[in-house]
Amino acid sequence: MPGESYLTALDALWEHSDTIRYVTCRHEGGACFMAAAYADATGKPGVCFVTRGPGAMNAAIGLHAAYQGSTPLILLVGQIATAHRDREAFQELDYRQIFDPMAKWVAEIDDPERIPEYLNRAWRTAISGRPGPVVLVFPEDVLKAESDAPDLTPAIATPVAPLASDMARIENMLARSEGPLLLLGGANWTPAGHEAIISASEKLGIPVAVGFRRQGLFPNNHTNYVGNLGFGGTPMPNDYCREADLIIAVGTRLGDGSTLKFSLISGPVPCCTLIHVHPGAEELGRLYQADLLVQADPNAFATALAALPASTSRAGICASTRKRYETMVDLAPQSGPVDMGAVMRFLSERLPANTIMTTAPATRRTGRTFISDIAGFAARWRRSAAPWVSACRRRWRPRSPTPTRPQSISAATATS
Repeated sequence: MPGESYLTALDALWEHSDTIRYVTCRHEGGACFMAAAYADATGKPGVCFVTRGPGAMNAAIGLHAAYQGSTPLILLVGQIATAHRDREAFQELDYRQIFDPMAKWVAEIDDPERIPEYLNRAWRTAISGRPGPVVLVFPEDVLKAESDAPDLTPAIATPVAPLASDMARIENMLARSEGPLLLLGGANWTPAGHEAIISASEKLGIPVAVGFRRQGLFPNNHTNYVGNLGFGGTPMPNDYCREADLIIAVGTRLGDGSTLKFSLISGPVPCCTLIHVHPGAEELGRLYQADLLVQADPNAFATALAALPASTSRAGICASTRKRYETMVDLAPQSGPVDMGAVMRFLSERLPANTIMTTAPATRRTGRTFISDIAGFAARWRRSAAPWVSACRRRWRPRSPTPTRPQSISAATATS
């Protein structure tokens, strides 16, 4: 989102428009959410540039969403000149104090020679461990200064693989389990990781659920898929989670969104056996005292899980849980002006498999959902929003146009 505090950087983007694609937005909040959406869709950090003061504060809501969603994002902020610092210059803010609770790292660059160093560290911080947002602040004079500092080698994440002893314990735990659940969440999943976790669920016969806003982590039409847990979740997977004697949580923080305010998995000591796998050591043991804590990249863990010996003893569990899920989302015709079940079935049959649908807070549920889970969404909509819509229709009936007040063009067009 263009702003006066970083005009020099805008000039540079224009000069290098053949190699750097930039998108001009109309509001910093929208710009930051666009960067977060890019990161969620591609797995690569989204980059957003905003001006100081109000511009940075407008972007704060997107930054906070990225932090809670473990989304890799880099927010670049223009700043007053260093010579004017601490004089309450126009739109001056201390971004370390403001953004520290909602970012993995906040830094202000005082020396143009160190710009490559800071950018390299910002990228690595955003994608390492638990992914998340980073804020870099650029004073005007630093952006205008010239420097011969060389570029650094692009930063890459250093994935952590699970120990062989951890996988041996997991194999023993699975052998004793009669009702396991594989719960997927988090970020930084790769296509290879997706394939490995699908293979693992098939070989080991484990029902699979996804966490809050993570519907795209597992094929919703797969025979092992039983739905999404937590906020906006459907009754069946939530009920099965309460019944499970073993939960393998991979990538998820096990926050309130996925655990329905910590009711699906009691804490801090769970009633079932819990294996928590997460790339960030700071998240392990933070909310739950799990029976086994495994610090590992979700893709590396998925590969190791798929290498365990196959099991056929739980084939019946996957079939029965999937049948319960399908029965739950097979909606009967709904009364009223809108049959959401029919609407979502229509969309499911016609939209491409990689379509992403967003839902607004009007459904009393926030977040993003993949269209492949349309039946579950329709069930949630019917349960939460349909009564509200019916009440609105009774209370706010449209007025008939009066002869003295002609309809607007848009209204007349809608009527026709």
